[in-house]
Amino acid sequence: CIEMLSKRTGEPYQVGKLAGYNALTFDYPRLRAMFGTSFFPFSYHVRDILQRAIFWCEENDKRPENLKLSTMCAYFGIPTDGQHDALTDVRLCAALYRKLAAK
Repeated sequence: CIEMLSKRTGEPYQVGKLAGYNALTFDYPRLRAMFGTSFFPFSYHVRDILQRAIFWCEENDKRPENLKLSTMCAYFGIPTDGQHDALTDVRLCAALYRKLAAK
């Protein structure tokens, strides 16, 4: 969580960190639309693992077949067995982030 301060009351409150694979262009706009003008319970600073993977590939002159989450995981030796569902994608994304952060 990230602590924020209310502009209206000056009181602190917590919001979540939004992170994911292609979260900036897929998850973030959908969440913003869902919450509308009401309180948005996430930081506006999205942690997009796809962007980190793109930078890593460019910095290391590596060119995987494509930038799909499953392709990137396979490239880094992360098993992609299992169904393609939200929880599996979260686990794969977290594993990919750990690999990218360690390199």
